[in-house]
Order: sequence, then C-alpha cells, then structure tokens
Amino acid sequence: MSEMNDMKPPYPIILRWEEFIPGKGYIAQVKATGRALLLDEEEGDWWLYGVQPGGMAECGETTAEAVYRFRDSLKVLLSDLAADASTFETFKAEVELYFNQVNDEQLGLWADAVRKVREHQRIDDEYVSGLPRNSAATECLIHITKIDEPFTVMPERAERDPVAVFEEAA
Repeated sequence: MSEMNDMKPPYPIILRWEEFIPGKGYIAQVKATGRALLLDEEEGDWWLYGVQPGGMAECGETTAEAVYRFRDSLKVLLSDLAADASTFETFKAEVELYFNQVNDEQLGLWADAVRKVREHQRIDDEYVSGLPRNSAATECLIHITKIDEPFTVMPERAERDPVAVFEEAA
C-alpha cells in the first residue's frame, strides 16, 4: 500500500467546456473534453499546458487563474476561427483539426502525473483539491453542432468546471 502524503504539482487536469460561438450566418455549439497539465513554474507562476488540444498554454499567479485564462483563450481562439471561416463546415473542420492536436511531450508528463495522483490521496493545492474527481481514462472528445434556430436568450451551459484527475486508491 502506498504512503498517504500530499501530492505536489504537476497536476493532470481534465477540462470540460461548452461555448456558443457566432459565425458568419450561424451559431456553433462547441462541447469538448480535453486534457491539460498544471505546473508550478518560474517563481510562483502557474502554467496550464494543453495536452489535447496541444497547441495552447496559459499562466496565472494561482492555479485557478491559470485554468480560467486557459479557458478564456480557448474561447477567443474559437471566436477567431469562426471569424475567419466562410462557412460552418469550414469552422467545424478547423476546430476539429486544432482540438485533435496532441502535445506528445506534455502527454508523457500527464501520464506520469496521473501515476503520481494514484499514489497519493491528498492534493497539495486548495483549488485543485476542491475540483470534482474523474477517471484518467476519460476520453477527449469534441462535438460541434450548428444551431439553425436563432434564440434571444443564450441557453444554459453545461458543467464548465475543469475536472481534476483522481482515481481512488485500490
């Protein structure tokens, strides 16, 4: 049985998000589940590196700030892709291409961090330890739907909080 002690970073994170993105003549609903790695670097700055999607990183002074800045950057990226796309189909293809990029270096570090989570029962960060738990086997998915019917009030969003990876010790 492994010794129970606090886990230090890096933290493997599963991100879930849903956004409604206006494009040229359409609104796209983008739902995704991806992976990221949260690291404490450079004199107290926290960095969240995308594993899948692998082309993004953001930093903050706290773990929460890094996560929220990452999510905001994703929304800006989606809005930029929609602005550049002439059709919904083009937007969908560009988002899928971006989302399916895997950062192989970060994927290896993410897998190592998952192994460390399994060895510990406490996480040494208040924000990360307060996140809902999920399995490391959670699949990365992207689903993009064209909203044909206009609406005057934005629909309620699905769960937007990131999910920390943690599997109960056996």
